[in-house]
Amino acid sequence: MIPLGDDRELRRAPIAVWSLFALCVAGYFLLLLAPPELRLEIIDRYGVVPARYQDLTHLTLRDLTPLLTNLFLHGGPFHLLLNLWLLVIFGDDVEDALGPWRFLLLFFLCGLFANLTHIRTHPGLTVPAIGASGAISGVLAAYMVLFPRVHIRVLLFPLPLVAQLPAIAALGIWAVLQMGEALFATDYATSWMGHVAGLAAGFVLTPFLVGLWDQEEK
Repeated sequence: MIPLGDDRELRRAPIAVWSLFALCVAGYFLLLLAPPELRLEIIDRYGVVPARYQDLTHLTLRDLTPLLTNLFLHGGPFHLLLNLWLLVIFGDDVEDALGPWRFLLLFFLCGLFANLTHIRTHPGLTVPAIGASGAISGVLAAYMVLFPRVHIRVLLFPLPLVAQLPAIAALGIWAVLQMGEALFATDYATSWMGHVAGLAAGFVLTPFLVGLWDQEEK
């Protein structure tokens, strides 16, 4: 099932979404164009390596920066395109409801919580984790909270069929799949628990951020 979009009209241009989009593309091409040795060095330096966060007494600010910088690095074109596709389809509506600053706060807090969960659940892992999937999972959760009845066009596989599903159903299926992968997958290259953590953070934070937004609007 691939989401194709919705019919909801926006009230404002999604400045934050397109800014994040540009940063992710820039980070991808930074890796793509770098020499192999430098590419590995960038991933190792700015990706999240869980094993480095077990001794909290020696952590510096430099050690903490990967908790956010890893959101803008992606391991391949499919990884990048999938994240950007979801960000553009759902992020513009969430930003429209929250405003750009609260949307950015949601994005980074969900990404941070996803990274911390990845560290906690894979303490000995020495492979750097990169990608914005945890943060974007939070954006999808926010969409479900804000627009549960908005219909989303989805392409169904293996049948070449386009259907309209309520957001709560379409994204709910995606959420269940992430939780299933988190429970049973043995592929540590993908932080499935990070995806679930980002979802949970999005569900918790969105009502709070909406409340702040409403107070400022009054």
